[in-house]
Amino acid sequence: MVRQVAQMRGQTLINWDFDSGDSIGKTARESTQLYDKLVRERPDTILALNHEVYVSTNSHVVLPHAIKTLQDAGYKLVTLAECLGMPAYQKVGEPEEDDVSYPPQK
Repeated sequence: MVRQVAQMRGQTLINWDFDSGDSIGKTARESTQLYDKLVRERPDTILALNHEVYVSTNSHVVLPHAIKTLQDAGYKLVTLAECLGMPAYQKVGEPEEDDVSYPPQK
């Protein structure tokens, strides 16, 4: 059903091929080690999944390490829209009031 709705809306489904493990409790050290291992394996492309909403994952440690490690290895960091050659948004409108009914997880 998700595929059908996405197709009706002209959207493309994308899935990551690397998970930093932050959502399952990996420490910042473990996540940075996963990035180091990934770069040593030298895949042609990387679509990484990271969650900045979990305070315990230390994204302020992991993401700078990931960016530096990937760039030092010669990877060009681009948005998903750039990667696909598509516009980033289907619709752009006026800002709406923040929805505070769903606070970030701790």
